[in-house]
Amino acid sequence: VYSTGIEQTLEPGTETVFKYVGCFKEYTNGTRLMKGYHQDFPDALTNQLCARLCQKKGFRYAGMQYGKECFCDSNKPKFQHFAKDEECSTRCDGNNNQICGGNWRISMFEIAGTVTTIDPGTYLGCYKDQESPRALKGHLEDFRNSLVPFMCTGLCYSMGFLYAGTQFSKQCFCGDEHPNPNLKVGEAECAKPCSGDATKKCGGDYRNSVYQTGIPDVPVHEKYVGCYNDFNNHIFKAHKTTLTKTNTPRRCLNYCWQLGFKYSGVEYGQECLCGNDKPDSSFLVSGDECGMICSGDQLETCGGQWRLAVYSTDLSTFVEPLEIEQRITNDSTTVKPCQLSKTTINGKRVCSGDIIFEEQFSSPLGEKWKHTIKISEAPEGLNIESVSAEEKMHFPQTILTEQSSVLKEDQFDVFGRHVAQMLRGLARNEQRIIAQKLINDVLFEAELGSLYRNASINTGFYFDSYPSSDSSEQSLNSQASIQQQETTNFLNFLYHNPNAI
Repeated sequence: VYSTGIEQTLEPGTETVFKYVGCFKEYTNGTRLMKGYHQDFPDALTNQLCARLCQKKGFRYAGMQYGKECFCDSNKPKFQHFAKDEECSTRCDGNNNQICGGNWRISMFEIAGTVTTIDPGTYLGCYKDQESPRALKGHLEDFRNSLVPFMCTGLCYSMGFLYAGTQFSKQCFCGDEHPNPNLKVGEAECAKPCSGDATKKCGGDYRNSVYQTGIPDVPVHEKYVGCYNDFNNHIFKAHKTTLTKTNTPRRCLNYCWQLGFKYSGVEYGQECLCGNDKPDSSFLVSGDECGMICSGDQLETCGGQWRLAVYSTDLSTFVEPLEIEQRITNDSTTVKPCQLSKTTINGKRVCSGDIIFEEQFSSPLGEKWKHTIKISEAPEGLNIESVSAEEKMHFPQTILTEQSSVLKEDQFDVFGRHVAQMLRGLARNEQRIIAQKLINDVLFEAELGSLYRNASINTGFYFDSYPSSDSSEQSLNSQASIQQQETTNFLNFLYHNPNAI
């Protein structure tokens, strides 16, 4: 890390006062970050020389690059172009103690006594935080004595995160989690002055001043163009960033789209590239070669080694991916609209009509599937143990998940199917009804515990439960006669009313 050596400078014999703004990145897409005026000063460039030139030309900002190039402009830089100070590490040709940008990096100064505020993005408010887990847990950067809000949003943006939060004057947190509305507090709790500018506020003690980085979050379903060989030809030369923690096809596409590019590409798991020209179909390879796991989601793939998975950033259309055999004869695309549905996958909305789930049931169901039973949450003060199962169904929100025993087949399932098949095979409906009645009688006696090893059903439809003694045989026969008549009457009723059970 180098110091610029300048906080505020007065050029001897002049009134040129200028203040260091920060290090900013340029994108190699043909549009310069500072396009008001440009002049090279080989072997002579200093911060003062460039600032004085821009002042004479009537510009407000001066920028140095590659140690020898001077740029001027009057437009404030956007936080999306922010880069860490260590990325501007090239010594000035005319003063080895000063820094003059770097490779596609500009050291920028404002020709004024104070730096005009750079918009840090959409402010969401002040939110509570805690030691663990953090509200924004993607990345933490300590800016020490240089933090201002736009630097934090710029840093989080460059890393591909959706949200940024300043805290404790000097800390910057990044993450993808939208702040919890229940944790929002008054602005007075985020009133600590920023370490880089005491006139700005940068959170508080375990309090985040939260901003959106501006990266949208639109699905990439059906935006895939194809997998391309990127070896030594660098298909997308306009812009490249490394998203070590967040790279996915979706995040890269949204990142490039926000910058105005027509195409995005993911490569080597963590690289995101942007461009405006559709790749030549002669570089198309099999999609299997773009199978490297993404740094931001292990369930997704992000290109491969010298293999670029390309997506269209035209968010209003559908792009039909090219097959390898089409790369010479057909370089056109098929377009259809993509309407976002209310269905979400991992918190992200998908297009209407998308296939979001497919199962071949190639493995035992019990290993992958389980029933989810949603049970209500008891009102405060209610003893849940005293509440019936029916009443529990009216309490909201608690979710109980248990592995389904129904899905695990056993011998009873097999026997049940056998009985069902036998019943269906009976020619007469009356016989089916009688058989069902007797089966139910057997199960009833079993529930009462009255079955014995030699139990049987006689032709009089009387079920022998326990063996009778000789002394009670006459009484049991009498009971059997009565029960036979009752059973016959019941079966006649069922025969004429088959839908009664």
